Amino acid sequence: MKLSGIALFVVVLKSTHRVKGAYTFPLPQLKGQPQTPQRLALSPQRSLTIQSACRTSSPSSSATSKGRPNRSMLPDPITTTSAGRKRKRQKRQVIETNTREKSIAKGRDPIISLNMNLDYLGKSGQRGAAARAKEMLLRIEALHAEGYYEITPDTVSYNSVMNAYAIAATRDGEAAKEAQRLLGRMKELTLNEAGGDGSSRRVGIVRPNAISFNTVILALANSGQPNKAEELLSHMEDICLAIVESTDSNSNLAKGCAIGDDAPISCMPNTITYNSCILAWAKAGDPHRAENLLKRMMELSLERNDDDLKADCISVNTVLHAWAVSRQRGAAERAESLLRHMETLYLSGNEDVQPDSISYTSVISAWASSKHPDAANRALQLLEEMEELCEAGEECVRPNSFTYTAVINALAR
Repeated sequence: MKLSGIALFVVVLKSTHRVKGAYTFPLPQLKGQPQTPQRLALSPQRSLTIQSACRTSSPSSSATSKGRPNRSMLPDPITTTSAGRKRKRQKRQVIETNTREKSIAKGRDPIISLNMNLDYLGKSGQRGAAARAKEMLLRIEALHAEGYYEITPDTVSYNSVMNAYAIAATRDGEAAKEAQRLLGRMKELTLNEAGGDGSSRRVGIVRPNAISFNTVILALANSGQPNKAEELLSHMEDICLAIVESTDSNSNLAKGCAIGDDAPISCMPNTITYNSCILAWAKAGDPHRAENLLKRMMELSLERNDDDLKADCISVNTVLHAWAVSRQRGAAERAESLLRHMETLYLSGNEDVQPDSISYTSVISAWASSKHPDAANRALQLLEEMEELCEAGEECVRPNSFTYTAVINALAR
């Protein structure tokens, strides 16, 4: 009896509050009653809003099944005139120019970013890194020629790629040839850079400098081609000496090796140039040619009074190492004689050639490989000399594990 009364009350309540278009939701049912959807009584204004929203959000009127707008709802296409396209292009160019100027002001010049990427790729040591760096270099040049890029690779860009080939030359015999080709391309770009009116057709400046030549010489040294390395050194000297002696600023040579008001580029051989050539002969196992280059280097430095051409500790140590591993007759005597010459130069005020632990260890190794009957005593004397110098405050000659190993080898013979 109670259940039938409650059911009658619910039926009356539903008929009283039914509103057309009202929102339906399930109401909790009494135990034993079937689950039926119920409608929430809403005001006529609220019902109208919900119905309108449902109509406007129907798939057929606003979007396709994939979420794209219906073509019938899109505005008519606007026809752009040539003048309008020109204004848009000019506006875009202004924006790009302002963006580039802001980047440069913040130290983010595109050419700097390019050179950093090329340098990182070249020094990564990955197989094929040099070829990828060259591909990037030539591609950006092509895009610049087509008008896509405002910038173009410069001297630093080429030097970075050639350095990648110099690193790869230790395991790839063709890498040195690629470095030479890039140097030749730089020379061609130098001669073709200026236009007929003397203005430059390129934003970047591609002209070989001392670093360019030094990098190619290093590539030749790493690939075991000391003759070609020394030939390039001589070619470098001939070019720069001709520039110094030349007085015709309109000559092709002056144009090819001058920037601005015919200021000569620094392409004269320096300490690094000679050190690379000395290394080439040392790797080839010819200490005589290495020492001859060292003497020539010292003579030219005194003759020209050129501090950029002074021999340093690396120069002499390379020759000492060449004698130490040569196993030639009289190699130990030649090595120790060169060491004493180093000491004389250092005591006379040339601090660039101060002997260090590498210098002494190389000479001790030379005595350890020698068949001289007094080799062991000479090695011990050099070790004692190193220890005395170290106690006197010269830490650069402190003996290390390689030093003691070389002395033990000398004593064991």
